[in-house]
Amino acid sequence: INSPVLLFTNTRGESEFLASILREKTLMNIELHHGSLSKQVREETESILRSGSSGIVVCTSSLELGLDIGSVELVIHYGSPRQVSKLMQRIGRSKHFRNSSARGLIITNSPDDEFETKAILDRIKNSSIEEQKIHNESLDVLAHHLVGLSLQMGEISIDFAYKIIKQAYPFRNITLDEFCNVLEILDQIYILSFDKTKMKFWKKRNAFRYYFENLSTIPDILKFKVFDSVGKKIIGSLDQKFVGDKGKPGTIFVLRGMQWKILNIDEKSLQINVEPINGQKNRVPYWEGENIPVDYATAQKVGLFRNLVKHGSLLMHNKIISELDFNIIPDEKTIVIESIRTDRNVVIHACFGT
Repeated sequence: INSPVLLFTNTRGESEFLASILREKTLMNIELHHGSLSKQVREETESILRSGSSGIVVCTSSLELGLDIGSVELVIHYGSPRQVSKLMQRIGRSKHFRNSSARGLIITNSPDDEFETKAILDRIKNSSIEEQKIHNESLDVLAHHLVGLSLQMGEISIDFAYKIIKQAYPFRNITLDEFCNVLEILDQIYILSFDKTKMKFWKKRNAFRYYFENLSTIPDILKFKVFDSVGKKIIGSLDQKFVGDKGKPGTIFVLRGMQWKILNIDEKSLQINVEPINGQKNRVPYWEGENIPVDYATAQKVGLFRNLVKHGSLLMHNKIISELDFNIIPDEKTIVIESIRTDRNVVIHACFGT
């Protein structure tokens, strides 16, 4: 293959681990792309993709959508894609030219991944994809928009604002009572003033700060910038949890598929100063919010396939079902509850999805 290969993983930690291993074991050009790398590093990788240079780019969902990445001959997915839509989107990044079909390879690394991948491929054959649900009447989003209106327009009548909000599809069914309840809460916490007699509202002193400190519905996670003291550039970021657990001078960790040694941590500017190092044991960082949910239909198919394997109607590469030393297995109709008398934990095996 003379063009880049995309190697998708489900988590940033997994991508870092694979990239670091591949760099140790192969002479191929290995690049990395995920959301916790700096913009400069990501753009460098995107330029390599557009140039068509051969090699492997290990990536996460950061390369799924919205980027012109040129011609890619092959997409490899490491582990279960978890969702039909994700697999179709990721494999669909390959062979973007006329009269060609997308080309992909899935490598499973556990029995559960093999069952889940087979379930997803079966759903694709049957044109079954996850339902894309719209989150209706998200009242925190409504509160934010109402504050934004007050900042832009000053004093606003309830009738005017209510008509505007109802034009948005997710708020098409919101009642006037629900609308006014949000305004009451904003009034109680001193962000807006809400006059029920005149049926008008306007901003208070705290409105500006509230609006610009809550621009996203994604939870705010404190991050530390990682600064390469030799290359003199930011290479990425680490979550506060990892820094708190493992971050001390001398700690060696992996970022951009390379090993780095912490020199010092500047708590005030939230910056970790590092230098590159080779030949040490890898410590892969962990980040918040990495799990991809599996829907009910996929989980039920996994249960069905377990049942078919148990009764000899389906062959799989893994032998996990045949090696179980009890007759009942968790399948599409059976929940198995497991416990150990010396342990206070209980494990519930159920094919319900996440």
